[in-house]
Amino acid sequence: MKRFLHQGKIPFKQIVELAFRHTPPPSNAVTNTVNPKPAIINIHGILGSKRYFRSLNEPLARALNTDVYTVDLRNHGDSPLALPFNYLTFTKDVIHFIKKHIGDKRPVKLMGFSLGGKVSLLTTLCPQVNAIKSISIDAPPYETQYVDPIIEQNFGLIKKIVNREIRIKKGSKGWKKQVLELFRNLPANIGNKGDPALYFAGGFFEVKANNSPPTADKKDPFLDHSLPLEEFPNLIPEILTWPDLSDHGSLEGLFKLSTDSPALFLKGLQSGSILEDYGLLKKHFPNAVVKEFDASHNIMIEKPKEFFDCVVEFLKDD
Repeated sequence: MKRFLHQGKIPFKQIVELAFRHTPPPSNAVTNTVNPKPAIINIHGILGSKRYFRSLNEPLARALNTDVYTVDLRNHGDSPLALPFNYLTFTKDVIHFIKKHIGDKRPVKLMGFSLGGKVSLLTTLCPQVNAIKSISIDAPPYETQYVDPIIEQNFGLIKKIVNREIRIKKGSKGWKKQVLELFRNLPANIGNKGDPALYFAGGFFEVKANNSPPTADKKDPFLDHSLPLEEFPNLIPEILTWPDLSDHGSLEGLFKLSTDSPALFLKGLQSGSILEDYGLLKKHFPNAVVKEFDASHNIMIEKPKEFFDCVVEFLKDD
């Protein structure tokens, strides 16, 4: 990669304070401060941010009558830039967030999309927090075999724009429309009801400097991306992984090998992220259940009503 918004090394931090959005239950809800209802935590996928769940937060808070939190993982959205970039670090940040903003005793139910799905699952395996249910949207608790074409193609386009192979000037007339059209014309995005272009192009829209003509950096007037991609050359291989939870030495007892907490896996039938052998899910989650959707990787966007009804049914109090 050649030129990026973030110059120089970003810092190494064991824990960062995650940016988040809190959606409280309806104003007429009776809150039990002694035994509060389980809180919901939503975690976005790679190249995303807390904006991904923006349309879901209030309906979910109303339907379940509880607090809903949506976080930005490190290096995403409004959260700090920091190394390392891996599942264990993402999960440690989320555990810290729960302890600080929700409490380690209050029950929590986690839901994550793609990369966020694996973070949700790992958090559920941590005995330091009271995670009682988890939902993983098209992400399994094992190493993923390959990158979904929708991620591969969109990430490829992002790199072309960042590398200046495709040049779009900051502040130029209609630049946002031009970016969206590039993403919408990718084969993986054409005809997709969920319009994934809005999701994958978001990293360019989050950079405020892209909205106005450059002044200080006249030699490079082209668009920048919010993620410091130059710092993560193995970004795609990394999101395919799953940590070895049997390595207790390096994990310092942070995770259990399995949990009886129910886990719901939402599988897109047009996606190969979750293998057809659902028995593999039960190694860490013996109470795993699977719900299949006639959709690709981005189930929530492609099948919004089916998705919402399924999530509410699973997350509601027993």
